[in-house]
Amino acid sequence: MSQERKGNDRMSDIQAITGLGASQLKVMREKANEARKQKYLEESKKRLGRIAETKIKTSFVGAIAACEELIGFLWGNGEDALTPEQEEFKQLWEQLRNRIMTNGNNQIRAFKNELEKNTVHWDRHHIKVSASSLSDYGTAEGFTVRTPKGNEDDKATGK
Repeated sequence: MSQERKGNDRMSDIQAITGLGASQLKVMREKANEARKQKYLEESKKRLGRIAETKIKTSFVGAIAACEELIGFLWGNGEDALTPEQEEFKQLWEQLRNRIMTNGNNQIRAFKNELEKNTVHWDRHHIKVSASSLSDYGTAEGFTVRTPKGNEDDKATGK
């Protein structure tokens, strides 16, 4: 039985069960596809938001950690008893640290607000590589190189 005929039989079965006509089923299918696309776009936007937030936080928290590591001795970082000079530096450091954290968090909020104004579609890392492009850069051992016609005869062995 051909694919087209199987599809028609399924459509007839669905119409018999639901009592809906072909045009009504088509409209329902289109609405379901549109809803699926919208959900995918929203999930893509949320994904980008999470990734960007993590990267922005890593930037400013990493900068704070580097300062504490390299010049933390000025405010007695990790020490119990502080000198008066270290106390002054510690107060300055706390002010600076709070400003960095506030600025970083404001940038995350600004990015998320900007993101809401845009449509995001995640391409899911689709990569197409042709055999001719591999030959320009060499080959890696163990990879199968497929020619545009789907021929898998060529094995990239790296030799």
